[in-house]
Amino acid sequence: MATEAVLVGAGSRGVLTYGGFAKRFPQRLKFIAIADPNDEHREIFANEHNIPKDRQFHDWKELLDKPQLAPVLINATTDRLHVPVTEAALKKGYNVLQEKPIAPTIEDCLHLLELADRSDRLIQICHCLRYTPYYSTAHEIISSGKIGQTITIDYQENVTFDHMAHSFVRGNYRNVAGSSPMIIAKSCHDLDILVWFANGRKPIRVSSFGALTHFKPENAPAGAPERCTAGCPYEHQCPYSAIKIYIKELGPDIGYGGGQWQVSPSTDPKIRWQALEEGPFGRCVYHCDNDVVDHQVVNIEFEDELTVAFTMQGFGAAWPKHPSELYGSITGGVGRTFTVFGTKGVMHSPVYGHIELSDFLLKHTEKIHTGFPEGSHGGGDFGLIHSFLDAVEKGTANKNAVNVSLKEAITSHIIGFAAEQSRLNGKVVRIDEFIKSLKG
Repeated sequence: MATEAVLVGAGSRGVLTYGGFAKRFPQRLKFIAIADPNDEHREIFANEHNIPKDRQFHDWKELLDKPQLAPVLINATTDRLHVPVTEAALKKGYNVLQEKPIAPTIEDCLHLLELADRSDRLIQICHCLRYTPYYSTAHEIISSGKIGQTITIDYQENVTFDHMAHSFVRGNYRNVAGSSPMIIAKSCHDLDILVWFANGRKPIRVSSFGALTHFKPENAPAGAPERCTAGCPYEHQCPYSAIKIYIKELGPDIGYGGGQWQVSPSTDPKIRWQALEEGPFGRCVYHCDNDVVDHQVVNIEFEDELTVAFTMQGFGAAWPKHPSELYGSITGGVGRTFTVFGTKGVMHSPVYGHIELSDFLLKHTEKIHTGFPEGSHGGGDFGLIHSFLDAVEKGTANKNAVNVSLKEAITSHIIGFAAEQSRLNGKVVRIDEFIKSLKG
C-alpha cells in the first residue's frame, strides 16, 4: 500500500521529481495534500494527483495548522523556508524528506540538527548523489581497498553555462540574501560526496578562493538591453540568450530537468515569450541582481593527511542531448568529474557515468560504465525517495533507518560555510575552531 504524503512547494522539484515519482510508482507514494502560493503550480500538481480542494493550501502554515494529514511531508520549498517548514512539520508529527541545503546559514543548520535530535521522527536531507550507481560504485571501489589508501582527490563541479545562467544568475539561487552562498546552494551535494569518499575521516582545515567575475554589468556588450526580449543586437551570438535557451532550443517535452518548467509549465512559444518579458528568466545575464560567485576553489585537509582539491565553476560545457554521446566524445569539462589517487592505483572519472580504474601492479585499466538509471540526478532522486520510504515503513523507532542522517549531512555544510568564510577573509579555517566559535 502506498505511503501517503503532503507536499510543500510545487516548484519544478516538487512537481517533476516528487510528483513524477508518485506517478511512476503509485504503489509506493500517494500525495493527499499540497501547499504552494503559486496558483498555477498548485493547481497543476493538485490536478495530476487528484487532490481535492480542501487539501489545497496557499500557504504552508495553513497546511501545518491542520491535524497531521499523512505520515510524510516532503519539503521542496526555497532555501529560506527549509528550517521553518521542517521545524513545524516535525512538531506536528511528520517524517520529513527535505530538499538540500539544510539551511542558508550554519546557525540554522545546527538549530535543525538540535530539533531532529529531540524528535522521534525521521528526517532526511536530499543528498541524492549517494544513491546513484555512479557514486555508489566509486565509493565501493574506495572502500574495497582496490586503490589502496586514498592520498588525494581532485574533484570538479563543472556547472554547465546554461544552468549557471538559469539558476545562479537569473534564478532562485542568484544572491545570498534570497538563498545561500553558491558553495552551499549548489555544491553541498559535492561536499557530501567528498565526505563520503573520506570514509569517516573528519575534516581538519579548509581554505578557499573565488569570485563573481563574469556576470556583471561592466561585462555587458555596449547597448545590450536589460531583457533579451527587448531586441538585443547580440542575441544571435550570445550563448546566454533567453530566447535561444527557453524558446528556440525547447524540445517537445519539458522533462525532468526543471529549468525550462520554472520559466513556464507551458511549451507554447507565445506563453513562454510573455514569461520572459515579465519574469526573471528573460533578463540579460549582465543586468541581474546576482551576487553569488561564478567560480570557486576549495582545499580541504582531512584526518590522516588526506587532501582534497575541489573546483566549482559555472562555465562547463553543455550536456549532450543523449547520455550515450558522453562516452568517447567528451573527456571533461561537463558535469561532475573526479580523480582519486591511492597508494595502489587511480580511479578516474572523465565524465559522469564513466569510471576508469587503473591498477599499479597489473598496469591495467578497467573501464566501468555505470549508466543513467531512470529519474533525475543520474537516478539518485528516485533511489533516495525509495530509501526514505523504506525507512518510514520500518518505523520511526529506528531513527538510523535513514541512510544519510542529518548529523552526517551537516558535515558537508560545515565545510561549505567554513570555505565561504575563508573565501571572504582570505584565511585558512580550522574546522574545530569554526565549530567552537558557533557554539561560543
